[in-house]
Amino acid sequence: MDITLSVDAMGGDHGPHVTIPAVLKALKEDDQLNVVLVGLNDAIEAELKARKASTSSRLRIHHATEVVTMDESPQSALKNKKDSSMRVAINLVKSGEANACISAGNTGALMATARFVLKTLPGIDRPAIAGVFPSQKGKTYILDLGANADSTPEQLLQFAVMGSMLVSSIANKAKPTVGLLNIGSEDIKGNEVVKQAGELLRASHLNFYGNVEGNDIFKGTTDLVVCDGFVGNVTLKASEGVAQMMGRFLSEEFKRNWLTKLMGLVAMPVLKAFKKRLDPRLYNGASFLGLRGIVVKSHGGADIVGFSNAIRIAVEEARSGVSVSYTHLDVYKRQNQPLFIDNLAFAKKNESLKGDLLLSDCPRLQELLHQPALKADSDQHKILFQLKGTTNSLNQHFLSLAITANLIANCQRCLNAMPLTLKLNFNYLISDVSDAYLEVLELDNHDDYDLLQAHPNMNLAALIEDEIIMALPIAPTHEKDCGDLVTQSGDVYKRQH
Repeated sequence: MDITLSVDAMGGDHGPHVTIPAVLKALKEDDQLNVVLVGLNDAIEAELKARKASTSSRLRIHHATEVVTMDESPQSALKNKKDSSMRVAINLVKSGEANACISAGNTGALMATARFVLKTLPGIDRPAIAGVFPSQKGKTYILDLGANADSTPEQLLQFAVMGSMLVSSIANKAKPTVGLLNIGSEDIKGNEVVKQAGELLRASHLNFYGNVEGNDIFKGTTDLVVCDGFVGNVTLKASEGVAQMMGRFLSEEFKRNWLTKLMGLVAMPVLKAFKKRLDPRLYNGASFLGLRGIVVKSHGGADIVGFSNAIRIAVEEARSGVSVSYTHLDVYKRQNQPLFIDNLAFAKKNESLKGDLLLSDCPRLQELLHQPALKADSDQHKILFQLKGTTNSLNQHFLSLAITANLIANCQRCLNAMPLTLKLNFNYLISDVSDAYLEVLELDNHDDYDLLQAHPNMNLAALIEDEIIMALPIAPTHEKDCGDLVTQSGDVYKRQH
């Protein structure tokens, strides 16, 4: 089966010096693989020339004018670098030119861009990062590895569903076992979030084993282990540290004297096999689950071997068809608040809708504002909206959206919390095309409206969240006395007194 990958050639600590050799290696090993190298044309061609390689029918270059740096904020990357190698590579997945995307770039920026461009699948609140750990029984899949520091019980259930489908597709296991990472195996242990997640998992259709502890990951007790991103990332980094420490200790002991060196020489085949089983490079490559497309994240410091493994994972996912639907998950709706609408029917009927969202309904916005989850439902964070549908004499259908977002942000000068109010107005022309993706397209010839693709189940909350994110100031600040907001020319921010 022919597969096309879009590779962010500029991402990671080493950029083209690692990504391109890894791609050439993968092309040599898989004659049904095609690759699009995305990035600065001159840099890519220079590396290809250094490797005595060139473009071909299976390898082409897609020029991108910008690069997202490893320390760049997700908001800056999303708002200011629309032609970055990272974003263009993801765009190729959305357009169908590529089956999967791989990047070793900034994790936060990659997640934010992937969520904005590809959108999440129905029924999924937040994407999660899934990875593979070595175990006594082979491999253990674990998620989330850092995309969501705080997760609700419902989101942990969603992670379990997504992870089960991944394991089922990749490992060919019809009903993979699922464990919930906890401080003990008993149901009464753990915090309230974990306890409630356990109840949801026990009531689900999944093959839920029960609570598992940290050592069960490496025992291979279950095929999949579920946790929030904070716990998962700590587990990942701690495991990497232990593996490095063990390798160093063994090396030091075998180098202690001439006798231990001789013993090391005799044991060399065993040591090499041991090192290979624990080599973190062979487990590099984490999948972003819950998106309308395949995105694989490589470690930023990965070498050629590590990035090659990330390519292998992307190819496996693309060939196994990990484009799952989550129809058995109930789509979250707030009481009396229809967040999902048929936008074309809404416009044709000239309907109108008023409502409000809380910051907790907009998880990406909440993360960008650095506002704790416990404060997310405060009256200080409220997003009011009004949606109207109209049809003109040419039988064209429009939506008008007015948003007033009352938020709390952190002043970048004094670092204190400050009120931030955005008043935004948008007009959309509904295009009657069949497309599963919700995306606002930029049209050069139409200044009065944007084109919005017709969708029978448009996520209104996601559209509102996208528009607010794009309108956010990159560095909100008070005025000189840190008393009021700075108003920039052309912006629609309202002062707070």
